[in-house]
Amino acid sequence: MANVISILNEIRKYATGDYIKAVPEATRENFATVGSQILTYSLDSNEFIDTLMNRIALTVVNNRQFKNPLSVLNKGDIPLGQDVQEIYTNPATAQTYDGTSTELLREFKPDVKVAYYRLNRQDKYKVTISQAQLAQAFTSTNAFDTFLSSIMTSMQSGDEIDQFRLTKQLMSMAYERGTIKEININTDTNMTWAQINALPKPDEFVSNWLVKQLKTFSELMALPSSEYNKFAFTKGGNVKPVVTWSPLDKQVVVLPVNVKVNMELEVLAYVFQMDKAEVKTRTLTLDSFNGSPILALLADEACFQIRENGRWTKSFDNGETMKMTYWLHHWQTYGYSVLANSIAFTYLPESVTLATGSLGILGDGKITGLTATTHYNVSVNGEEPVDKTTNASGELTGLSNTDTFFVSTIV
Repeated sequence: MANVISILNEIRKYATGDYIKAVPEATRENFATVGSQILTYSLDSNEFIDTLMNRIALTVVNNRQFKNPLSVLNKGDIPLGQDVQEIYTNPATAQTYDGTSTELLREFKPDVKVAYYRLNRQDKYKVTISQAQLAQAFTSTNAFDTFLSSIMTSMQSGDEIDQFRLTKQLMSMAYERGTIKEININTDTNMTWAQINALPKPDEFVSNWLVKQLKTFSELMALPSSEYNKFAFTKGGNVKPVVTWSPLDKQVVVLPVNVKVNMELEVLAYVFQMDKAEVKTRTLTLDSFNGSPILALLADEACFQIRENGRWTKSFDNGETMKMTYWLHHWQTYGYSVLANSIAFTYLPESVTLATGSLGILGDGKITGLTATTHYNVSVNGEEPVDKTTNASGELTGLSNTDTFFVSTIV
C-alpha cells in the first residue's frame, strides 16, 4: 500500500487552488501541521474527505482490499436501464448442388438464438466518518493508516465479497436448474462415494478421474457440437440445438480449494496444453459451490454474463452532528448463458443402487421407504438424473413399476 505521505500528496494533487494554498505538501516532518490545517477549515476538511473517498479509495489504496478471485469472468459495461442481449447464429447447413434449381429468390433465414439478461443487483454500502475520527487519524501516520484501512475495507471489500458470493451462486443455481451438462463420478465409475472413500488413496483416485475428464472434454468442447450446452433443453419442444465450440484459450476451469490442492499446476497445464503461467489465468479457485456436489466446472467464459450497470459514490455532510456519510452503490447484471458450453463434474455424497422392489415400488408410481424431506437424485432407465424431493411420507411419485431406478441421496 502507498504510504500515508504519498496519499496526502496524491489528494493535494487533485485539489482546488484554495486547498493547495492552505495545505502544504506533506512530509514526515510536517505531518501534524498538514493534519491541523486540514482539520481547521471545514472546506478543506470536506474536500480532503471527498477526494479521499472518491478518487484515492478507488486507486491508491485498492490493493489492500479483498479482491474477488472470480472477477476475471466479468464482462464490460452496459448502458443503464438496458437489458443484455446475447445473440448466437448457428452454422449454416449445407445443401446439395442442383444445376436446375429455381430457388434464386428464396430466402434462407439464419438460425439465430437469442438470450436476455436483466439488471438484478442493486446494492449499496454505507460508512460514516466523524470529525473526531478524522482528528484522531492525524495523531500519527500509523493512526491515519488504521483509519484509512477501516473505512475502505468497510465498503470496497464488502462489495468485492458480495460479487464473489453472487458469482458462486450464479454457478450453483445454473447447476441446480439443470442448465449445465453433468458428468458424475459415481455413475461413470459405478462406485458409490463410500466405496471411493474406502480406497487406499481416494483423493488420488478422484484427481486422476477428474484430470482424465477435463482433458477429454476440454478437447471435445473445442470441436463443433450441440452436446455441451443446454439451449434445447431449456427451450423444450422441437427447437434446434445450438451447435458451438469453445477454443482452449476461451475455456476456464473452476475448482474448490480442496480439489485444487490435489492437482498439480503441471497437470492442469497438460490438460489445457498451455504453459504453467498461462494456465494459471484459466484456473479459478473458490471455497465451495454453495453446497452443490461439484468437483469442477469446465466452462466457456461466455457462459458468465456478468455486466456492469453502474457504480457510484454519494455523500451527505451533516452539519448537525459534524459527520460525513458516504454511500457506494453498485448495480450489476448476473446471468448464466445456455448458448455456451459448460460441464459440471459432480459426485453423489451417499450413493446406493436400488434393485426393483427393494424399497417398495408400487403400481401407482411411487417409491416408498425413503427418508422424508430428503432430496434424491433419480435416474430412470439410464436417463440423466433428476433432483426430486420426498414428501412428508417419504415417497417419490410419478414413476412406473416397470422402470429401472438408480436412486442416490444428495442432501
